Amino acid sequence: MRPTSAVCPSLCCALALAACAGAPHAQPSPAPLEAELARVAASIDGEVAIAIVDLATGAEVHVNGETPMPQQSTFKLWLAVAVADAVERGEVSWDSEVRIEPEQLTFPYQPIADEVGEGRAFTLAELVGWILLVSDNPSADAILRALGGTDAVEAALRRRGIEGVRITTGEEGLHAMADRLRGETDSMGEAEARAHLRAALARDPNGATALGAARGLARLARGELLDPASTERLLRHLTETETGAARLRAGLPEGWSVAHKTGTGPDLRGVGLGTNDVGVIRAPDGQRWAVAVFIAGTTAAPADREARIADVARAVVASHRARSTSASIHRAKTSTLGERSSGKTRR
Repeated sequence: MRPTSAVCPSLCCALALAACAGAPHAQPSPAPLEAELARVAASIDGEVAIAIVDLATGAEVHVNGETPMPQQSTFKLWLAVAVADAVERGEVSWDSEVRIEPEQLTFPYQPIADEVGEGRAFTLAELVGWILLVSDNPSADAILRALGGTDAVEAALRRRGIEGVRITTGEEGLHAMADRLRGETDSMGEAEARAHLRAALARDPNGATALGAARGLARLARGELLDPASTERLLRHLTETETGAARLRAGLPEGWSVAHKTGTGPDLRGVGLGTNDVGVIRAPDGQRWAVAVFIAGTTAAPADREARIADVARAVVASHRARSTSASIHRAKTSTLGERSSGKTRR
């Protein structure tokens, strides 16, 4: 699919007002950032969706930002939000316990397995740590059981104003879907198998738009989504996460940071079911951006997919540096004009 890019109206208005006022913090045209995102999206086959939200201004830039994409494990971020919602509503506490039994350890990736042993209880606080820090799969499904299933999670997201994010299954369901697709495509020719997989991805049960994810992250980071204690807890885990070193984090220079959640699906018949990263990037001067990048249905190597995600982070850095340079030049010109008008400029 040809990437579609857009600068949202809020960004255009912000730029126009700044220009009219001659403000020293006026931002340059977003066209270079928009063009770079479009280039990144076009540099890899399959579906690519990217969205960036400036936390200070609310300005948005996206490529295919309104296209639902498979979340893979990025949906665990919204599970954590749903837990915080239940805690704030008094339905559970962070110390509420949920058991994980050995028969529930059915996943290829389950770092919590050694802790489960013959079965044990974990607090919701512990399980949220497991899903955000190391993306543990049994922990995600244990949280779903504790909250009352996917309907309860989606109701929590609606209460919190999260739009464009769907959660209708857990890790067990996602793994079953992958197994089903593997069986369906085993006897197909390569072209038919790839077309079948890409069509299935468009119907992913846990789809989300890049704009929906980025907007939700922006609200979380601003403290608009949850209470201060819950906000601090989730952002701390997202900052300390051990996954995705080659994705958004890899595109940031020294002094920059990211609080993020990754998601990765399996490869079937050479097609990646999802390579994602969503997070909040912070510059050394405190400026922040919510960023969501989803890549699905691609035949590119995993390292190439991750490199494209890192390129999005680099684009944010380059755009911020250009804006800072533009603001510095504007201040210098304003200072010079002021000196001339007051007769202080030497001749």
